[in-house]
Amino acid sequence: VLVHLSFDTMVGFGTLIGLAAALFWLLVIFRRRLPMWRPLLFLIVATGPASVMAMEAGWFVTEFGRQPWIVYEVLRTSEAATNAPALGPTFLVFFAIYIGLAVTTARLLLLQAKRNRAAA
Repeated sequence: VLVHLSFDTMVGFGTLIGLAAALFWLLVIFRRRLPMWRPLLFLIVATGPASVMAMEAGWFVTEFGRQPWIVYEVLRTSEAATNAPALGPTFLVFFAIYIGLAVTTARLLLLQAKRNRAAA
């Protein structure tokens, strides 16, 4: 059931993103200008988080769909899992890298927004 619901979620969000893009480009082509219709702009903004949700739902399909065997009837997931001692430090290093990237991205976006606001 979880695999099916995750797949439906992935396809639903993907369809929403595709329809929003199609509607945007149809309006651009036929009106020969960028659309400023607020509901469409909100829909376009919503496609950002929707893409993340679709990606995560797809990951759920991949991970839950292959359980309980990594190799069907040969190797179970519990037998393939590792208890290597370096997993904790490796996780912390990657976590720190991603936090650094997130903070840097946020600061650069805020700086760019301030510059654009001052120029306008």
